[in-house]
Amino acid sequence: MTFSISKSLLTLTLGTGILFTTQLAARASTKFVCEDINNVPTTVAHTPNGKIPVIGWSSNYFAEDGYTPEVRCKQVSARFQLYYKDGSLKYLTTGLINKQPVICTAEHINGECKNLLFTLKLGTDPSKALKDLFNVRERARGPLYESGNRAIVPLNKTESRIYIDVDKLLNSNTNNYTEENSKSKSVKEQTAW
Repeated sequence: MTFSISKSLLTLTLGTGILFTTQLAARASTKFVCEDINNVPTTVAHTPNGKIPVIGWSSNYFAEDGYTPEVRCKQVSARFQLYYKDGSLKYLTTGLINKQPVICTAEHINGECKNLLFTLKLGTDPSKALKDLFNVRERARGPLYESGNRAIVPLNKTESRIYIDVDKLLNSNTNNYTEENSKSKSVKEQTAW
């Protein structure tokens, strides 16, 4: 009987170790970069599951301050990569920094806004922006765009914040993006952050 229990524990330990190792390998091989998709600078995640556009940057709202769409794409893609690599990009959530709405990282549901990913336009509803980001991934519709009507899907929501599990987002089977997905959008729908 001791042998049977020991064998079961060994099997459980090995199974857990393989799963953990597989998750670490997927995390290590995921890279966030800025690429041009349909003439729009886009933050893209290259994962073991394929290429996943996350955010299309075409708004010039911050350009007067030197943050053109290209600059924002490069900076935010680098932040995604840094925080994903160091393990602090576990959840996406919202917050306020200097009275500006932001999308940031959190280490767990109900966690504080830890690292800034990007600032939103004044007057933007950060929860809606985050819901739109999640909906794009669930529906494989291309990168996050500011305009357009999207149905909202259930998320992890606390009293005032929404939390999106980044690993689940990147590893879901609905993330297969093709150029056709983004080409089907009209130019008006491609106004991005």
